[in-house]
Amino acid sequence: EFHQWDVTQISDNQLPDECVDIIMSDLPFGHKCGNHKINQRLYPKMLRSMNRILKMNGKALLITMERNLMPLLLEQHTAQWKYETLEVGVGGFDALLFVLTKIAK
Repeated sequence: EFHQWDVTQISDNQLPDECVDIIMSDLPFGHKCGNHKINQRLYPKMLRSMNRILKMNGKALLITMERNLMPLLLEQHTAQWKYETLEVGVGGFDALLFVLTKIAK
């Protein structure tokens, strides 16, 4: 089953805890859409919500240019996530693909 939602707005009624296998998102880079200050508020909310809805060992594939912010947030939650990154080109931008695996609630 495929769904499209704003991960920061998903309620318990829409999706119960630990029911999603994989999340894919092209996150706001802060260039054409949003900015770094907005991302500083958005990304932590997104990570909390993803941790709630992803199954254990579930994956999140996230594309972003926030090369400092995303690793900083993930390093603050090493008990919940393990991750690796891959360089990707997106519309002329050098971005990173973060491949996150949920390892704890």
